[in-house]
Amino acid sequence: MAIPIASILKNLAPIVGEAASFLGRKSAENLKNEERLRKLEDELIRSLAVTMKLAEQTQAIAEELRAQDAVNAAQEKKMKLCLVVAIVASGVAVAAIVIALVH
Repeated sequence: MAIPIASILKNLAPIVGEAASFLGRKSAENLKNEERLRKLEDELIRSLAVTMKLAEQTQAIAEELRAQDAVNAAQEKKMKLCLVVAIVASGVAVAAIVIALVH
């Protein structure tokens, strides 16, 4: 009994053609997906670079604010001392006026 190779090959040709067409479509889709993935990766890298720069700037601003806070605290301490001195001086002045008026 002979195997009908010609008829098998004849029937196999459309199947192989459909498989090749399917693989071609899948390859095209994969290329599109890879291109989109590459674009997303590039955008992610750019976003990370921007985020790193923002973090550096935020750190610099925080350091400046800490330094300014120290300056403000020192000035506040001086102002409180000046206020106490002014109150004491005013009390002395009022006492001197009272003494001067009484005598």
